[in-house]
Amino acid sequence: PVIHPGPCPLVTTTGFYPAFPQVLFSLTSGKLIYIFLQKNYKHSRSSWPSTCGRLISTREMVFMEEKILRVLTIDDSEDDVLLIIRELRKGGYHPEYKRIETEADMRKLLLEEQWDIVLCDYKMPKFSAPQAIAVFKEFNMDIPFIVISGTIGEKTAIECMRLGAHDYFMKGKLSRLCPAIDREMEDAKSRIKQKQAEEALKKSEELYHVLADNITEHVWIMDLNLKPLYLSPSAEKLYGYPLDELKTLSFKQLFTEES
Repeated sequence: PVIHPGPCPLVTTTGFYPAFPQVLFSLTSGKLIYIFLQKNYKHSRSSWPSTCGRLISTREMVFMEEKILRVLTIDDSEDDVLLIIRELRKGGYHPEYKRIETEADMRKLLLEEQWDIVLCDYKMPKFSAPQAIAVFKEFNMDIPFIVISGTIGEKTAIECMRLGAHDYFMKGKLSRLCPAIDREMEDAKSRIKQKQAEEALKKSEELYHVLADNITEHVWIMDLNLKPLYLSPSAEKLYGYPLDELKTLSFKQLFTEES
C-alpha cells in the first residue's frame, strides 16, 4: 500500500490511477470511502501524493463514507428490484445485490455467499415469501428478512412476520425502508453480541468446572443464605459425605466445632 499525506491521510493500493474512482482507507476514521474525481482532472500517477492535500482543499474531490450492504433480492421483476436498489442508494447505502426467483437459487446463494439482508417479494411464479422464510430459517442466519410486495394485505403481512419475517413494505411505499433496515441491522448486531457473550460465559464456566473438579483443594460456593451452590469433588474426602448429600447441609452443619 501507499500512504498519501495531507489534511485527510489516505492509503491506496499500488496501481492506483487518479482518472478513475478508487476505494481508499482513511487513516483518520479507519473506514472505507470512495473518491470521485472530476472528468477533466489529468495528473500523472507519480504526482498524486504531492497534490493530494491541494485536491481536497479545492474540492476537486468528494469523499463519501460507504455503507456497503450485501442484498439478496428474491423477486421475479428486475424493474422492481432496481427501484428498491435506488431507494437504498437514496438512503445512503451502497448495495451489492443479486436477484433470484427460485428456491434452488436461494439455497445456493445462502450457502456460497455472505449477506447482510434478504428482501423478498411475496408471490412469484415459482416461489413465495412463506417458502423463502422456511428456507431462510433452515440456515439459522441472524440477518433481517424483509418482505416487499405490491399485492400484500395486512393479514398476509402479519402472517409473514409470524412465520419469521422482520418487517414488510408495499413496493409503492418505501420511504421508511432504509430506517427500518438501519434498525434491523442494529438489532441483529445486538443479538450477535449477546450470543457471543453467552457463548464466552458458557466456555468460561466450563473451564472453571474443569479446574475446580480436578484440584485437590476444597472449593465451595454459597448463596447469601450460606446454602451450598457448588462443592468440588474433593469435599467428599474432607467431609466424608457424597456431594449430593453435602449440598443439602447448611453452613452450620458443615462447619461445626466437631468438623
